[in-house]
Amino acid sequence: MTVSPSTLVNGISACVVMFIGGSMGVQFLVRYFREKKGLMPFASFTGFTLVGLYLGPFATFWSLMFTGSNISFILYGQLSYAITPIAIMNAMWLGFTIFSPDKRKLALYIYLATAVPYYILLFGFPVFMFVQNTSCGSVSSEDCLSALNGTGQMADISLTSGLLALNAFYILSVILILTWGFYNLRQKISGEEQKRVTFLMLGFLFFGIAAMMENTLGAFGDIAKIVARVVMATCAVLNYMGFSYKLSRKEKIIREISKIQVE
Repeated sequence: MTVSPSTLVNGISACVVMFIGGSMGVQFLVRYFREKKGLMPFASFTGFTLVGLYLGPFATFWSLMFTGSNISFILYGQLSYAITPIAIMNAMWLGFTIFSPDKRKLALYIYLATAVPYYILLFGFPVFMFVQNTSCGSVSSEDCLSALNGTGQMADISLTSGLLALNAFYILSVILILTWGFYNLRQKISGEEQKRVTFLMLGFLFFGIAAMMENTLGAFGDIAKIVARVVMATCAVLNYMGFSYKLSRKEKIIREISKIQVE
């Protein structure tokens, strides 16, 4: 099967982001079983979130490579967005645990409530939630897939209706609430801890920007896809640095002296 250059760009870039996210998730999971640190499972899930978000492009890319056919638009969308409500709940729980522990349950309940209509729309009314490739025009989804399969191009979708509104709410929550929360925390601390919080602040900011780009810039071609996925990969690296940042020898000595002075 001969595929178009656009398909290779789209599929390979999605696989790279999934690999980076999956590697991060596995490393933090291994660390949790070794060190038993309470937040490690949630940090691990932030990595696996990137795997879940790109399941649609991943599945249709390899389906096209091995069978010559894309998966359906509906399956593409459901694979790509099924993890979204769980991912936002995990991110909010993780963020509020760090910068505002007394409000983390409230945040969890709010986003848990939004998951109910989200999944009803995603699995109950998917035909109204997705718009197929803009290059297909107004033809039926079957004719669009047939044309894409014939030219070796990947299927792609855009969100619409209620699912678009909920995703916009989630993205803005990451940018405005999590990023702002870490920014405020950063102002109150110093030293190595401030560096860790700075990485997390930038990581979640980049995640929100990348998610926004993925949802809005798909029609602008391969360059937009590459930029969005470079930003998403950068988000994973920044979050990894934030959650795994190790104290310098000097900082450890200072902490030990502080403990002795307190005692």
